[in-house]
Amino acid sequence: MRDLKRLVGEIHRRSLWQVLGIYLVGAWVAYEVIQSLTEGLALPGWLPGFAVVLFIIGLPIVLATAFVQHGLPGGAADPTLLPGRDEVAGERQVGPGLRRLLTWRNAITGGVAAFALWGVIAAGWVVLGRSLTGGAGPVEAAAPDKSVAVLPFESLSADEENLYFARGVHEDILTYLSRVRDLRVISRSSVMGYAGQPINLVDVARELGVAHIVEGSVRREGNRVRVSAQLIDARTDEHLWADNFDRDLADVFAIQTAIAQEIVAALEANLTPDEERRLAKQPTDDIDAYDLYVRARETISGSGLALSKDEAAEELLEQAVAIDPEFARAWALLAKVRGDVYWFAADRSPERLAAIKAATDRAFALEPDLPEARLALGTYYYRGFYDYERALEQLELAHDALPNSADVLYFMGLTLRRLGRWDESVAAFEEATLLDPGNVGTRAELINTARDARDYEMAWEASDRAYGRDPDNSVFAAHRAMLYLYHKGAVDSARATLARVAPVDEQFYARARWLAALWGRDYDGALEVLEQYGHQFDWLTPGAADWLAGETLVAAGAEARARDRLSRARATLEAETQKPYADNYVWPHVVLGRVYGWLGEGEKALESCRRAASILPESKDKVHGVGASSWCALTRALVGERDAALAEIERLLQTPAGFTRAELALEPTWDFFRDDPRFQALIRSVE
Repeated sequence: MRDLKRLVGEIHRRSLWQVLGIYLVGAWVAYEVIQSLTEGLALPGWLPGFAVVLFIIGLPIVLATAFVQHGLPGGAADPTLLPGRDEVAGERQVGPGLRRLLTWRNAITGGVAAFALWGVIAAGWVVLGRSLTGGAGPVEAAAPDKSVAVLPFESLSADEENLYFARGVHEDILTYLSRVRDLRVISRSSVMGYAGQPINLVDVARELGVAHIVEGSVRREGNRVRVSAQLIDARTDEHLWADNFDRDLADVFAIQTAIAQEIVAALEANLTPDEERRLAKQPTDDIDAYDLYVRARETISGSGLALSKDEAAEELLEQAVAIDPEFARAWALLAKVRGDVYWFAADRSPERLAAIKAATDRAFALEPDLPEARLALGTYYYRGFYDYERALEQLELAHDALPNSADVLYFMGLTLRRLGRWDESVAAFEEATLLDPGNVGTRAELINTARDARDYEMAWEASDRAYGRDPDNSVFAAHRAMLYLYHKGAVDSARATLARVAPVDEQFYARARWLAALWGRDYDGALEVLEQYGHQFDWLTPGAADWLAGETLVAAGAEARARDRLSRARATLEAETQKPYADNYVWPHVVLGRVYGWLGEGEKALESCRRAASILPESKDKVHGVGASSWCALTRALVGERDAALAEIERLLQTPAGFTRAELALEPTWDFFRDDPRFQALIRSVE
């Protein structure tokens, strides 16, 4: 006890509390700077942790320096503060070598050196990491030998119509090659950015992760077409193959097949009999139908809102199949586009579902093993019926025939996620990013899936790769902001991330902006987002923007305005739940239950949740089923079923795609529940 008192006394005498306080404040300031640099420069997520390690290492050095420099007169330390030492030891003094080492100048120099070390590592990542990878993440040892990117073919004709034709030739060659399992072929969306741009083949190959590049041009004049193409080994700049094809326009499909076959032969890829047969298959005999089909594909992949693009493409494809009713690929694409229109809530009628199935059936009748029809049928089961097992069956068959289709892998990732097969879902998205490294949606869904699976290390790594590749991309910023919110509860970091990019009319960007404002208790800002991007929230269900505005106003204490917006939402949602599509669509019921809960209509609220659970139980859908349960947990708490709500919250805190600690701690809609110590205990129980 005497030794302990002596130790405490020495700590006070040597002002160690002040030294410790100054050090901690300085470390905190430095850490905030480091966090800002990490976010602003899209540095790896482990760098702030590395800084913390340096701070921890520095702490005992600073304390030891304080012991020496604030010890006995002349700088000698008093060793009697060490318990169990003989009193005679108090006569001993720190040696001159140690006193010269443990000086404040050396301590400050060491701190500066540690900060400089962190800066060198960060700068090295920015300069070397991005230059070596194009911002795409870790460097692969080498691109596979049988890997190829087909760059957009240059149109040598003057008018815009022939530009579409040149792009169609390019895409069909890609389609042919994507059927060859022994190749890795980069998807169209990742190569189109190089169209018309001066390029360095070595840089392009590195950015896309391939060993070979195909370049070409198309000239269409009257009924003649000339296609030139060359295959280059980007590692050596060796031209492996080149040829010109000058034929009648009607022979364009034979030209495309010949080019694809030459590339396959030059790369010494193995072809199965099925692949040879599919490679030789001509899609249509009618050039006019083909032109419309090409225009539809170009419309889908162009800029603009997805819904308007799909509606325009649907019209073009209907014209194409009217001209050539035997055009199986056009029927398959028409089925998929009709499904897109259904999914984006423009038309969820039974008639549209029937039209999707009719187009799919027609494609299969013409080509029973057409992989594009498998993709269309898989998305039909996914979107129309939540039948993920049947969807996955069709998608796996499509993948067998289209092993290089990032589109198929993307839908496989979505479907596996709904089935709760999280690791397989992440793997599918990762494979899709290899085939389509420039696709924003695929990278975003990889981040989203890892976050829902609570694999935050993977989520941050995927975010670092995406954000490092394109730090100005608003969608990547939105998903990074959501990570800050749901994983770390870092509202300021989320808002700072979003502030650095240009606004974009996109679902996840709108949601991230609204959540960051709401969790930051900036209610005016949250309402402004809802007014500006309301249609992005109504995509979930009509009335969603009014519902969210009502909840935001409840949090702001504006009860009269809140009731008005919630009443508007109720009217819209009650109408929606009576429509035929709502018998198989969960969200109008879930949202209406929340609205009833806020308006004090408890029995109606619970009935809506029961209806939602019958439509989409968690056993059927591990993403939206879990989401519906989470939202209904709040509804139960609102109407007074607190015990049931607490049990659900406890379960969903441990369930993928369920609650996170940050969500419950920060979201104002839970404020009514914060007086319950059991709710607070649940929040504290989660790491």
